[in-house]
Amino acid sequence: MNSACLRHIYDAYLKLIYAVVYDAIGQREEAEDVTSEFFIKLYSIAGSYKPGNGHKKWLVTIARNMAVDRIRKIDREALVDEIPETGQSGSMEEQVVNSVSLKVAMESLKPDEREIVDMKVAGGFTFRQSRGFTTVRSRDLGGADYEQT
Repeated sequence: MNSACLRHIYDAYLKLIYAVVYDAIGQREEAEDVTSEFFIKLYSIAGSYKPGNGHKKWLVTIARNMAVDRIRKIDREALVDEIPETGQSGSMEEQVVNSVSLKVAMESLKPDEREIVDMKVAGGFTFRQSRGFTTVRSRDLGGADYEQT
């Protein structure tokens, strides 16, 4: 395919290809990128077109497939961003075991005891400060009154 032919296809189908891609992705910048990549790809695969099958359908299928590929890439990148980094906390298996162990430990506590742990961890309260909010006595927390920060 020569550049004049590509220019003609670009002028004739730019709006259609962009509409197909934008409809699939729903993000303007991503749709613009995929549309640009579509015409670059089209230049390299033009020889694979088989006349008689409908060139418009062929172009739309390629564009839609490229949009789906981009959505998959965006989703993979989002998943990778959500995975916590290992290193300081050990392996992923250790993190899962620790998380499950903590959940089991929290579930074994009485409601008042869970409330104290929540105030300590989430609220930053000392055990002595949390004593005023619950009926749990300090000896139930491990003996004598003590501050723990």
